[in-house]
This record gives sequence, C-alpha cells and structure tokens, in this order.
Amino acid sequence: MYIVGSSHNVSVAVQYSDVSEKLVIKGAREHNLKNIDITMPRNSLVVITGLSGSGKSSLAFDTIYA
Repeated sequence: MYIVGSSHNVSVAVQYSDVSEKLVIKGAREHNLKNIDITMPRNSLVVITGLSGSGKSSLAFDTIYA
C-alpha cells in the first residue's frame, strides 16, 4: 500500500505483515525525514524523541497518522 498526500507530496510504503503485531513503514520522506524505515509495535505506547527539527512531528502526524 502506498499513501500519497496530495497537499504534501508524501510517498510512504506501509507494510502490514501482521496487523495485530506491528506497523512497518519503509522509505518515509517528509520535511526532515530522509527515506527512513521504522517498525513499531501496535497496541502499545510508543514515544518519539529527538532534537528540535529532527522530524518527530513529521513522523507522527504526516506519516503515521496520515
């Protein structure tokens, strides 16, 4: 599945290997995100930390929540 945001020109590959276990994002590119891959557990609290301007909000809101 590819998510394409028309207003932000986002292209992210999302793989659902096991829907109940984890969310896999490959090649996220939005603002400061430079082609990152991430695997996150589902049904768990996940905390995103980093320096100011490192892409935390882009990852959380423009990639995962979108």
